[in-house]
Formats: sequence, structure tokens, C-alpha cells
Amino acid sequence: MKYFLTLILFVFLASCYVKRKTNTQTKNTIFNKNEKIESIYGRVISIESTKKNNKITVKDTIYKRKHLVLSVLNNKNPSGNTIKINKEYNFKVVKLTHTKTSSDTLEINGKKVVMMPNHAIVDCINYNDETFCNEANTDIYKAINLNGLVIYDNGTEW
Repeated sequence: MKYFLTLILFVFLASCYVKRKTNTQTKNTIFNKNEKIESIYGRVISIESTKKNNKITVKDTIYKRKHLVLSVLNNKNPSGNTIKINKEYNFKVVKLTHTKTSSDTLEINGKKVVMMPNHAIVDCINYNDETFCNEANTDIYKAINLNGLVIYDNGTEW
């Protein structure tokens, strides 16, 4: 009985510690609660750094589409825990570009244009004081579970 109570106490304390660590990392991540968080599981194709951001090109393993994932540049990353090219990761992201899913009309330069279903709009977004434009069939996302180039999953580093 004594061992059983000790085990229950240990499990309870461990779950509180993991929950607190997860909440701390979520508080440090900038995102709006109304934004839809998505998952992209894929292979990192390239990593480029701009003055303020990391541009990570990811090819998802299911649809074989390329995605541009942005994270704020952080020079304090531990060298052993950073994401690496040609490795696969699960990215938690929020989409920044737009996709039309119905035949809606859109006004461009004062002219009404009818969009075809699932036709991607090429647009530019401003992220962390820098402008990024999407390429054909590529969406831009901001990373939720990245701190610089360190990835977090369920409150723990990979």
C-alpha cells in the first residue's frame, strides 16, 4: 500500500511538472487564440536566415507539397537541439496566406475577378517587420512550436 501511494504521488507530481512546462512555453509563443493551429509533418528542405527571421522550407510527407514556415531568429539556440535539413519534424503552425475554397469574387486593382475553387492567391505578408511572398502552390505559416530553430513537441525539446 505504501508503494502504491508513493507511485500515485509521483505520477501526480510529474504530470503537474509537464503541464506547467507546456503552459510556460505556450505563453512565450506569440499567437492569437482565435487562429487555427495546424500540423505539418514533413522533411526540412532548406533553412535560410534573414535579418530577423528563419525561413524553413518543409515538404510534407502526405501531399508532397512545399510549405514556408517562419520563426523569429534566435541566436541563443543550443547547437545540439536545432532542426536539421533532411530530417522530419511535426510543425505546429498558423497559416498566414489565403486560399479561396469557393468561386468567390475578389477585387484586384479595382477589377472584380472570379476565383476558381481551391485557387491559391499569391499574396505577401508582413511577419516580424519583414515581407514574405508565397510562391505558386506554397503557403506561408508562422511556427508555434519553434523557438528560433529549436522545436518543441508537447512541452519537450526533440
